[in-house]
Amino acid sequence: MPGKVNPTQCEALSMVCLQVFGNDLTVSLAASNGQLQLNTYRPIIVHNIMESMELLSDAMTSFSDNCINGLKLHQAQININLSQNFSSIALLSPALGYDICVQIFEEASNEHISLAATAEQLNLYTKIEFEKLLRSVLPLKEIRKG
Repeated sequence: MPGKVNPTQCEALSMVCLQVFGNDLTVSLAASNGQLQLNTYRPIIVHNIMESMELLSDAMTSFSDNCINGLKLHQAQININLSQNFSSIALLSPALGYDICVQIFEEASNEHISLAATAEQLNLYTKIEFEKLLRSVLPLKEIRKG
């Protein structure tokens, strides 16, 4: 498929996590079945702990080197997504009130237009005022500057 990106690093890290979960269960069961001071299960406990540490270390290094390093935010796309995300109206609830937020959300959803356009259409705010208000409550610092 053109443009397909293989998520092998994510899948590999996920498989390692499952193996570590299994090792943890084995260690828990082995530790709970030891008698008094003599735990005959110590070899399997040590083996599984050491294996888990090695697996996690290798997987995190591989994930970092082959997946995370070099990633950059696409700020323009983030701004577009946030401005078109209807759930961002919840951030304005303390400032606008629940009923106004519901009114804006429902109208925007029904009309398939942005929250800012809806607020203007309902004569509550201009688009610029609404976007400024929304930027003031968005959690990402870079977006507030925009």
